[in-house]
Amino acid sequence: ERGLLGADFLEEGLLLVHFSGRGDGATVLAQVPRVDGAWAADGLTVLLTVDQPARNHNGGSVLVHPDGTVFLALGDGGASDDRFGNGQRPDTLLGTLLRLAVAGGVAGPAPGNPFVGRADGAPEVWAFGLRNPYRIWLDDGRVYVADVGQDAVEEVSVIDDDQAGANFGWPLFEGSECRVDDCDVPGLVEPVAELRHDTDGVCSIIGGVVVRDAALPALEGVYLYSDLCAPRLHGLRVDPSGAATSVRLVGAGATVPGPPLGFGLDAEGRVLVGTADGTVHRLVPAG
Repeated sequence: ERGLLGADFLEEGLLLVHFSGRGDGATVLAQVPRVDGAWAADGLTVLLTVDQPARNHNGGSVLVHPDGTVFLALGDGGASDDRFGNGQRPDTLLGTLLRLAVAGGVAGPAPGNPFVGRADGAPEVWAFGLRNPYRIWLDDGRVYVADVGQDAVEEVSVIDDDQAGANFGWPLFEGSECRVDDCDVPGLVEPVAELRHDTDGVCSIIGGVVVRDAALPALEGVYLYSDLCAPRLHGLRVDPSGAATSVRLVGAGATVPGPPLGFGLDAEGRVLVGTADGTVHRLVPAG
């Protein structure tokens, strides 16, 4: 739930890191320069700090969009049942996707963010209504969000990367399950895939990546993800209209060898999976 939660390259020689602050556990977004061939931790510049009221739901990814803006995923503040009341509050940074412009060691709201100049939301917020987005992925004009459920449903949602102001629904909904008396809430993002605790044996979704590996042509464009308690690989293909279909993976490659903690791509687009025993695995063609 805490520690080093994400990293991406802002530009050559400049690394963005998302981690928990020592002591108070606050979310920290910082940049680290590369000096004389080494990452210079003593040159770290803090770009953003967000207080965390609990030890869990600290979110996950920081990713740099092709347009140079930075997406940062944050959980709702922790505990249970959205105890701190952040899920449906775009005026707080918790429970949101932030979209930031970073330049000159300073982070601020990205141009075009939906709440810039408005009193009902924070200018850094791009979308809201999340519980614990672990993790997000950017690919081909879309944002893939794996949001950890509470009692029953793990979910994946996919939206266009210009869909500013999107509301993912927590805590009104957990996946497709309504948690309030009046379920007629217009405009919510509906999940494109769900894993259910009672049938799938899952407990905490681990969001993945979209495959762009020439050695795996059958999986081109497929979003892969898994779960901490049921470490099977799941595939999802989203067509141009936004409709999603499940892609069944079979054989030895359908199971992650150990509880997965995160996915990534290497410089050649090969899929990597990190597991709780400290191992990084690479997905390769069968045979």
